[in-house]
Amino acid sequence: MLPAVGVTALIALPLMAQNAQIGDQIRNTFTGTFQDDAGKELTATSNEVVLVVSEVAGLTVQADAPTKANPDPKDSLTVDFVITNVGNDPTQVFIPGQAALSDPPGKTGSASFTQGTLQILEFNGAALPTPINVPTNGDSSGSATLGLPNAGALDPGQTIKVRVPLTVKDTALKNDSLLVSLGNTGATANQQNILYANDPGSVYTVNIPDGGATGEAPGNPVNGQREAMDGVQIVVGARLQAFNTILLARDYNSGNTPGILSDDRITYNLSAKVDRTAPVGILDVVPTPLCPTSIKLEGTAVDRVLVSDAIPAGTVLSNVTPIASTEGVWNTVYTTTSLTIPANEAQWTATRPANDQVTRIGFLRDNCIPTGTIAPGFSFVVEPKPDFNGGRIVNLAQIFGQSTIGPTVPGTTTQIVYDESGDQDPNNGLGAANPDPKSGGIAEDLGGIMARPGDLALDGVDPGRGTSPDAADTNQGVNTGSTAGSKAAGGEVVAQTIAVAPANGPKDQPGAVGQKNTEDDFTNVILAPPAAIPATQKLDDAQTPPVVFTNTVRNSSAIAQDISVIPQAPDLKDALPDGTKVTITNPSNGQTATYNYTAASGFVFVSGNGTTDSQPIVLATGPNAVASYTVTVDLPNAEQVKEYPVPLLAYVDQGTPGFDAGDPSNTTIDRIYTGMIRVVKEARVIEDDGVKELVSFTTDTVKLAQAAEPNRFVEYRLTYTNVSAGGGTNSVVLPATDFVIIDDGALAPNNWFSTTLDPAYPTAAKGTATSSFGDITVTTANGDIQAYQLKVPTLNPGETGTLTFRRKIRQP
Repeated sequence: MLPAVGVTALIALPLMAQNAQIGDQIRNTFTGTFQDDAGKELTATSNEVVLVVSEVAGLTVQADAPTKANPDPKDSLTVDFVITNVGNDPTQVFIPGQAALSDPPGKTGSASFTQGTLQILEFNGAALPTPINVPTNGDSSGSATLGLPNAGALDPGQTIKVRVPLTVKDTALKNDSLLVSLGNTGATANQQNILYANDPGSVYTVNIPDGGATGEAPGNPVNGQREAMDGVQIVVGARLQAFNTILLARDYNSGNTPGILSDDRITYNLSAKVDRTAPVGILDVVPTPLCPTSIKLEGTAVDRVLVSDAIPAGTVLSNVTPIASTEGVWNTVYTTTSLTIPANEAQWTATRPANDQVTRIGFLRDNCIPTGTIAPGFSFVVEPKPDFNGGRIVNLAQIFGQSTIGPTVPGTTTQIVYDESGDQDPNNGLGAANPDPKSGGIAEDLGGIMARPGDLALDGVDPGRGTSPDAADTNQGVNTGSTAGSKAAGGEVVAQTIAVAPANGPKDQPGAVGQKNTEDDFTNVILAPPAAIPATQKLDDAQTPPVVFTNTVRNSSAIAQDISVIPQAPDLKDALPDGTKVTITNPSNGQTATYNYTAASGFVFVSGNGTTDSQPIVLATGPNAVASYTVTVDLPNAEQVKEYPVPLLAYVDQGTPGFDAGDPSNTTIDRIYTGMIRVVKEARVIEDDGVKELVSFTTDTVKLAQAAEPNRFVEYRLTYTNVSAGGGTNSVVLPATDFVIIDDGALAPNNWFSTTLDPAYPTAAKGTATSSFGDITVTTANGDIQAYQLKVPTLNPGETGTLTFRRKIRQP
């Protein structure tokens, strides 16, 4: 064996990036090793890929909170906007001469406000000695009229702060509302760093001519000019109020060892979101950033935004390093304080204690989270305690902050802002109310700050099944219905069952293995069609009577488990005909559940005894015990020689009734075959020399007839196949034993015996007949072979063979 050497080639690609210098080349070549048959280690080298960093423009606009969120008539106030160069090259910025004053969605009153002259207050974080007025028609930061430092060129990461002065008219009424915005991103407001569209009032990048600023790269940005927009609401007589949501999802890994719990891991993924608008029905407030509140860090009171999550009961923090969001700057902290103490009163430390001592993990931020922001990417991993014997793991995260920084005072902008995970309701569904029971706010059982671990009965459960907290299939909890707990409002736990998956298989063989693994073991049954029916004719309902299967489950856990069983749609939705009826029966208690199948909806519960749509049959099993159930499959109609699979899912359900992705489970397949041997007869025509093929093997009788002439040869080929599935261990297969094929040329409708003859007989006792395996015998008459018979002792699932013989067409 020769060593493999990769081709080395230079592939230059532009790379839009903001962490490398423009023009830098990022190179990557893969090298690997492998061994030949003699065990000698050889090397393989890939081609080289070179990425060239391009010049990229980028811009954001961020509105600060107004100096007065609830001004009175005749009041003056200001709103500051921070413009940031988020590209990788110096740029100038066009600043419009006026902000946009408009009615917020669903509100009125912008006519009660006027604006003054816009001013530039800061350049790159440094206050200007004297604020610079922006002309009414706007101007570029590089304009000599403005006279900004560094010719108005913002290096990457640098900022300009623009102030919009506002006045409330003396005719303003309570709840008159204003949306003040800087920039114009078209039909979709408040977009950041998008392609500039030349709308009036836009804030956009102005490329500096080559050499016009220190560090300016030659050429234009590859992504063109960029623009951005942001805005903030002001309501007469209102107060600032942050609306935040903590989102949580879990990702379970069993370690691919269903019999071992110690290597199971649950990764909890979190996101924090701050809304730009208030929930429906919440009045007299202005949505603002979520700002820090007082917590205890290293024994000292500090102001921080706190994301907190208790280590679930039955688990400990794993050795995997927790990950903080990269949106803003967050620091990971830990506490050993009891869960009976609220998280915002716990003693937090950046020094990691022993894993089994950590009661909560936290993430801290020392500045405000802007409105309209999602801080994604928090995560940490837990593992079962050594004495954990399986069960339901529940978790609920929390977030704490304030609407403005300062000593906490209920009913003001420094009131605590709080939320629990599990749903999409900000502020735990409490709106602008005080969530702190210790300062006269909402009680814990009504949605106030919770000082305990998550509890399935009290909190309810998030029915979402996904692993990303930002996806639509997570944080779907509600406060009413079957998934709600006894708590009137607040978050819902995410629940994960850690248990040994039950085994589910054919009768008395729950641990059977299929072609791949224990998830595709099977029981194959043949439903033989009536002999007189042509092979191409579809079977009707009367010709497909119900078929009964018996399956067995085993509780593989060391604790008693209730194992539920439901049918599942096959992988190919049209593998079952619409109207297929499946009835599952628990013979130990008489429970039944009947389901109807359609390709569009899958299996739908239609009736049962002791069962419902969300409560299927349940097999009560002791530790390591087995139980059996029956499955009756009734096909409405069926094609012949085809498989009809019904997957049966057995699972341990320890939470909300019904199967979810976290439930340990195992699948077996009950499969009906309407005939399992497929026989296809083909023929070809050969010239009278016995060599030249005129028509290749086909079932097209027209082509064959056109070539069939006296003295030419017709060669017949019968291909037979056992179409049933095989393989695995202890699955129920369908071998065909003593399989016999007889082709009689004198048995109607056959007539080839009278019109053809076998050219090799009697020299060859079996004439021209050959087969891939099995024994051939012949029946003779009038000096020729009248019938060919093939007997195959066993035809296993998936096996195929042929019987071939040649006949010469007689002269008329």
